[in-house]
Amino acid sequence: TPEEYRAKAQQVLGMPLPPANGRSVCRVLKDACAVLGKSLRVHLITIVSCAAGITITLLYSTLLGDYGQMLFGNKAAGKDLARMYNVWTCIGGAVVNPLAAYLGDKIGGGTKV
Repeated sequence: TPEEYRAKAQQVLGMPLPPANGRSVCRVLKDACAVLGKSLRVHLITIVSCAAGITITLLYSTLLGDYGQMLFGNKAAGKDLARMYNVWTCIGGAVVNPLAAYLGDKIGGGTKV
């Protein structure tokens, strides 16, 4: 039962869990759709842009070793290019993305939900 699960989770974690809100998954999804519907155009543009960016990045990163080998003419250069890409992607994820999100919160949008 859910009560037994929560009791066991509290025991394992050694701390109390926040109270369950009792909302069903269907209700949560309905509320989420209501929020998205407030500015549907903006949300759709954001979703499509993010999906395109992630797809392009994933395709590029999976072919990077071969691309580097063809571009520079040897296998070691392809591995170096892939390694360098991974390092800079990590730096971007750890530093640039949070900074951009912070600036976006402070400067931008103006859309209030």
